Amino acid sequence: MRGTVSVHTEQSRPPANQRYQPEVDVRILGPLRIAVGGRTARLRGDRVTRLAALLSVSADAVVPFDRIVDVLWDDPPESARQQVHNVVGTLRRALAGGPGPLVVTEGSGYRLAVPQSAVDAYRFQAAAHGARQALAEGRPRHALDIFTKGLTLWRGPALAGLRDSRLANTAAVLDEQRLDAIEAATDIRLRLGEAGAILGELSALVAEHPFRESLRALLMRALHAAGRQADALAVYEAGRRMLADELGLDPGPQLRRAHDAVLRGETAGALAVAGAASAMEPTAEIAGAPGTTAAPGLVSGGSVSAFELNGSAAAEPDGPDADLAGAGLSATPHVEAGSRAAAMPDVLEAEQPIATRTRGPVAQTVPAPRIDRSFLPRDIGEFVGRRQQTEALIEQAGIGGPAPQVAVIDGMGGVGKSALAVHVAHRLVPQFPDGHYFIDLSGFCAVTEPLEPAQALEALLRASGLDPESLPEGMDERSALWRARLAGRRVLVLLDNARDAAQVRPLLPGTGEAFVLITSRRRMPSLEGAVAVPLDVMRADSAIALFSRIIGPERAAVEPEAVASAVELCGHLPLAIQVAAARLRDRATWPVERVAEQLSRHRTRFLVAGDRDVTAILAWSYHLLPAPGKRLFRLLSVHPGPDFDAHTASALTGMPLPETEAVLEQLFEANLLQERVPGRYHLHDLVHDCAAELQNSHGEAVEQALAEERLIDYHVRAALAWCAVLASDRAAQASQNSYPGIDADPVQRAKDPAHALRLLEANLGNFVAVRRLAVASGRSQAADELAKALAPHFGQL
Repeated sequence: MRGTVSVHTEQSRPPANQRYQPEVDVRILGPLRIAVGGRTARLRGDRVTRLAALLSVSADAVVPFDRIVDVLWDDPPESARQQVHNVVGTLRRALAGGPGPLVVTEGSGYRLAVPQSAVDAYRFQAAAHGARQALAEGRPRHALDIFTKGLTLWRGPALAGLRDSRLANTAAVLDEQRLDAIEAATDIRLRLGEAGAILGELSALVAEHPFRESLRALLMRALHAAGRQADALAVYEAGRRMLADELGLDPGPQLRRAHDAVLRGETAGALAVAGAASAMEPTAEIAGAPGTTAAPGLVSGGSVSAFELNGSAAAEPDGPDADLAGAGLSATPHVEAGSRAAAMPDVLEAEQPIATRTRGPVAQTVPAPRIDRSFLPRDIGEFVGRRQQTEALIEQAGIGGPAPQVAVIDGMGGVGKSALAVHVAHRLVPQFPDGHYFIDLSGFCAVTEPLEPAQALEALLRASGLDPESLPEGMDERSALWRARLAGRRVLVLLDNARDAAQVRPLLPGTGEAFVLITSRRRMPSLEGAVAVPLDVMRADSAIALFSRIIGPERAAVEPEAVASAVELCGHLPLAIQVAAARLRDRATWPVERVAEQLSRHRTRFLVAGDRDVTAILAWSYHLLPAPGKRLFRLLSVHPGPDFDAHTASALTGMPLPETEAVLEQLFEANLLQERVPGRYHLHDLVHDCAAELQNSHGEAVEQALAEERLIDYHVRAALAWCAVLASDRAAQASQNSYPGIDADPVQRAKDPAHALRLLEANLGNFVAVRRLAVASGRSQAADELAKALAPHFGQL
């Protein structure tokens, strides 16, 4: 009978009506999702989710107690046995809905009592096997059709949200099988003459997996077949440089063969690479992967021994198995005694009913759940720091309410906004089983314009499964359709690199079942209902941990003081730390102290690695400023002191105070300024370096000289005025009024002696720095006046 699994073991089993429960759909090709009777189970808690994942990848197999403990704890407590019982009980309640429990106790372990055909990974592997068989029989178009249908089962990285657990290796093997299938399908399309149609997909895949030579070779073949030989060679050269720079390796035989074939002008069909081989020879095996969960039911990449293969279809197949039977693959596996194998899915189209055969006498027709979508970028394996922000965002996601929860992570360039958002999104995957959307809005980018809301909505709607022919023309209509498609669904939407509130407002869902994460360099106080999560540079301990992780903890432990100095010179900015540490990692003979020396001597030149130029990345925010903002930002590099206020900035630029305050607000919203004390701003060290570079390249020497004069004169006037109030000295006030200098707005008025003292103390570091500037600029009179005014109160500067 179609859709059945015949498994014979010597181990005793419960009665048939206790073996399996109907209407169960288990999905591990993406975020873990288990639906019972059409209802998605809510898996609450990390250990409950891990146990569910472990039992799912081992569907219908007993998982030993010791293996469960190993997955649930790094350091098991003494009460592990009792806690496992508690976790199992919680999972059983979450999966309730049938006549008996889905998690059953057998011997010294537990088993998820579902047929393997209820698990999407088994169905995918069976489809991949059928496609390879069809290809071996000389039916490439049929093979491509089966590959394509099998790949639709994927909703994102396998076991997304559990990648940092002991199941990571299992997930990695499944992901490898997916890439094998993608390569095989792409190779078939290329050989069928579809080179032009696959270039975009291949380019995106190579960008996502830059070190996978088989994908790069496929892209070279496609470019060559499309008549773009020069581009194909450029792809090879980019890969060669990357392998040499990042790994110290030469291109492997796949890339070299593709390169030679392009040079010889061979046809695309003659360019043999791993993509063709992988169509017949999958590279990954679940059961045998070191450190993976034993998953006896998961077919090892489509192992032929696990299936009964027909030489050809004896008759025209019909019914739901038609596509697969036509590939020469029987829907009834041939299984050796004591083994398990995946039953063929009756169909692969998720929109159609899936006929799942239970262990009872009656086959149940189960309506397949709607297709879920997961498009999150990969998470960072060992995320460092940001615990407070992570916990706050996770807590906000669970609030719920009549409107979607919206959080805006803002901060300067390179501070790690996107990394935090992606990390949090992966942590939240189990809470949002209906989809996880990601889009880069290109709000701050050197090479592309920001996406218009209508463009972003088109991408999101198509990602949600909308037929392109049904796409409305207008932005308002697209926004309404986007809200309608998400209505009532628990989805997570990550809008990365947003330019402003106007860009993201049309992209927000309309119901309370969604959580939206936004990252931007610009603060968004005008975005209604959004919670701001400002991100500053890392704490010293987290910065040191990040640097040490990149260069290796053993190497960092040898020179702890040099490591601390290096991260300090990087301003605790994650991007700068990553670039500096990566440069050190690639130079095994360098001591850490050498990096600290390089950073102290020429920081902006050292913080460049390939396309990661810290100063240039910070400058993206500058390029989007209006002209007055650009001018003020550049001139702020002239100010030598630790901080400044609006009056100081007004003197520096010569603009009236109200205009200066408005421009400062623009810089603050763009996260180019930091405000640690109300009304007092400062530039991060690396942002100051960026401003100085821009002043040197875009500013004028005369303008800078005048700005320095105004700045010096302002500080002399301020010192004289505040000291006069402090001393109630009319003579000092008269001296301030008679001080020669370029006209500027009046200094901030001191209300009384106490206020004057606070102003003087707040600006003491600036007075010292400006006096040095005056001496260096040949303004000796100004330097003397400043020192004389402050001496009675602060001694010699």
